[in-house]
Amino acid sequence: MLSTSSSWCSSSRTWAHDFGAGKSDIAWATALTLALRPLGAFLFGRLADRFGRRPVLMADVALYSVLGFATAFSPNLIVFLIIRALFGIAMGGEWGTGASLTMETVKPEARGLVSGLLQSGYPTGYLLPRSSIATSMNPSAHGSASRRGAACS
Repeated sequence: MLSTSSSWCSSSRTWAHDFGAGKSDIAWATALTLALRPLGAFLFGRLADRFGRRPVLMADVALYSVLGFATAFSPNLIVFLIIRALFGIAMGGEWGTGASLTMETVKPEARGLVSGLLQSGYPTGYLLPRSSIATSMNPSAHGSASRRGAACS
């Protein structure tokens, strides 16, 4: 079984090979995706205030779904980076708009609990696969798999 980081490393090597680029060039895709999320939050937040949260959120989810799918068909590194940058903008628009819509929909007395559930989604989603890997592998194999994944060689 591969860890999440070793799986990403394997994918980055494949992408680098497919595009004839280095792993550092592929790392720009992640950097652009994450760096442009605040821009997406700002743009989609403004749109949601003007046109309503629900239609903007639906358009945003459709947009980042299409962009995520389009990534698989990138003919070269430049197109791949552009699509990932646009994906970052769309991805940034989803969280703020979705969280605002959720908090406006939920009863005021339940907002604290629901907010906590929303905030715990990412760490829980990250922790569960790691826990299953840790319990399914013997200690020596787990240690070497973690080192291979962290090294990204």
